[in-house]
Amino acid sequence: MTTSLLTFLFILNISASSYQLADCKILYNQFKQQQNKLRLGYSAKQEQRLKQKERKARDLWWRCTKRKLTAKEIKALLKVKSTK
Repeated sequence: MTTSLLTFLFILNISASSYQLADCKILYNQFKQQQNKLRLGYSAKQEQRLKQKERKARDLWWRCTKRKLTAKEIKALLKVKSTK
């Protein structure tokens, strides 16, 4: 009984982590889009805004890979995922 319960919990943990990594791919793609926009060349003011967006996207993606997103961020991510 105990081993079957542990096995079930182990499988549940693996599936949850792989699901979250799939969600992190959306954030990674957003991060890469911001990097590509920076490479295009804009005015200094617009470049500063893009750098801020890039930093925010990179931070969000990194926290997602480390499973440190807040409930609000997860909800927003699922909303983005449902629209795609």
